[in-house]
Amino acid sequence: MLGDVALEDIARTIVATSKTAPGKKGVYRGITALAAVCVGDIGDVISIYEMILTSAGRAELIPVDARVQSAAFQEYCSRRLYHLNRRKGELKDFALGFAEAAHELLVQSAARGLSEGEPRRLRQYNSLYVRVTSGDEGAQLDRLRELMDAGVFVLDAGPDAPRTKTRDSNPIAQFVLTYRKLFGLSNFVGLSQRDRFELSGAALEEWLANPDRTREILLRDLGGLESAEQLDEEATTHQSLVGGPAPLAPAIGSSADRHTARPAPRPITLWESIDDNGANDEFVDLAHERVPVLRELSAEDLVMLDAASVIVGRGFEERTLASAQRLLSVVRPRQAVVISYPLEGHGPAIERAVREAVTDCEVVDYNTAVAEGVSLPAGIAVVDVTGLAKPVIFDAIRRLLRRDGRVIVAHTAAERHYPLNEDIGPVLEAHERGDSYTLLTSLSGILTGEARPYTFDKLLSADADDGRRRLLCAAASPKHERLMSLIDERDYDRVDIIVPASDTPRAKLARLAAEVATKDFHSSSMVPVPSDDLAAMLGFIAEHYQRYYAHGNYEFELGLTGSKLHAVACAAACSALRVSQCWYVRPADFDIERFTHGVGVSRYFLLEAVNAVRPDWEVDVTPSDPRDTS
Repeated sequence: MLGDVALEDIARTIVATSKTAPGKKGVYRGITALAAVCVGDIGDVISIYEMILTSAGRAELIPVDARVQSAAFQEYCSRRLYHLNRRKGELKDFALGFAEAAHELLVQSAARGLSEGEPRRLRQYNSLYVRVTSGDEGAQLDRLRELMDAGVFVLDAGPDAPRTKTRDSNPIAQFVLTYRKLFGLSNFVGLSQRDRFELSGAALEEWLANPDRTREILLRDLGGLESAEQLDEEATTHQSLVGGPAPLAPAIGSSADRHTARPAPRPITLWESIDDNGANDEFVDLAHERVPVLRELSAEDLVMLDAASVIVGRGFEERTLASAQRLLSVVRPRQAVVISYPLEGHGPAIERAVREAVTDCEVVDYNTAVAEGVSLPAGIAVVDVTGLAKPVIFDAIRRLLRRDGRVIVAHTAAERHYPLNEDIGPVLEAHERGDSYTLLTSLSGILTGEARPYTFDKLLSADADDGRRRLLCAAASPKHERLMSLIDERDYDRVDIIVPASDTPRAKLARLAAEVATKDFHSSSMVPVPSDDLAAMLGFIAEHYQRYYAHGNYEFELGLTGSKLHAVACAAACSALRVSQCWYVRPADFDIERFTHGVGVSRYFLLEAVNAVRPDWEVDVTPSDPRDTS
């Protein structure tokens, strides 16, 4: 499928072509190159091979085109660098600095050979020998462990005996670290494991304290060239892997007769399984028959319902005040609960409006509401989710559906959301150019109104079987860090994500974030759903629950990573289905200037459990005019 090419030839292609030359688009190819990038993680090799097969298509000639192979290597490098940067920016500085130094020395070794008029073996630096001999040794060891834990380097071994020429014989303070070559592909490093840098004493301290100067320090303290007896291992690599000399992959732009290659359909990729298309018909209606029924209401329907109570939030967004005023102009509940937050915003005006309309008004602190729940009298309740945090939305709707069998949901949209379209423009431009590294890096620069780190709050009592596969059902939004952080925190076998169905820049950004999130999973899907379509969101959860919980024997988890209406859908599903866990991803802080501005349409929904007793009146199932803001 891949053909083969010697690692020395890959290095010579790198030094012989500029970074913008067409030949650079097919540098990394062949089975030996695929094996060479494996440093501590065979899963990377499998994932890159899967990407190559998927990109090649079923009618590709064998071997797969070099440009297709190299593009898969580069895309995987971009993905790994992006996740490393999200984990900690300094880690990316270490990784890229090492790659820049290795590439520069590779090019210099070729230039010296040309100037001396004789071919010389190219220098390919892919390891680092360190000795901790001075300064704060504990801090240095902690930093080295951090680099190994993040996968920038993999602990190879202690120093080999001939290299130990110092008085220090403490093996704990001496390491041979192998660089994870995946991080260096964007800088076109060689793939041979033959040369190494050496750092010790003050130079090591300086490097660990200044990751942004990695290239400078490594080049200045150059050392560790291999001994004269070391063999050129590429000559034997092919025979050990494929049993003999391997042919080179076809040159890019070559006029060689392609008809001599063996045509063959693409084989089934490694992760194709019945999970994606083998659902049994007997489970088709299992979840759909259990999830609550949804109807959209008009303002007149709300009057007929005669709500007994209402829950609103003392929100800081403009729409929260407008939503409470519109709702209380229609309904006259006997009791109200107002959830208060540390951030005031429009909170005092909302509380004043509620007290003027409802005699019995109780103000409950947000932390108390999350810890103890909200107590409401018997009778149908209205939950205005516009000003409520998602944990309160989830708990209130789930409890009321279980207790009363029905609940009314009020939601008011905003006119303007963050991040803004003008902030998203550079990301979309990078994507259109096919520059995946710029795309992934730019995602981190979008202002979202939230501060890291995130805390992961469990909203259900854990009841999972660790022996079963685990699936996450979540939603993508322009505030992509919540979804990314949850996937980083938890190990999943499958991830299915709702993405916005519109073509706005914000929707495109959400889809790009979902693509990045799912590329690390061999089994995942993205389903376009309008961001305001509550029924479609509930149907998405029910469909995936029946397929993967009932039929596929997965543990089923939900993530509140989308809109507030998505949180409503998750709560409704959890009121009727066994869900292993539902996660709220809580940021460290909020920026109230970067949330929403303006007031849009107010909509009202009735959720009814399937076994609930029907009221005396019949709800009009025809959706109200979406332009109606009353």
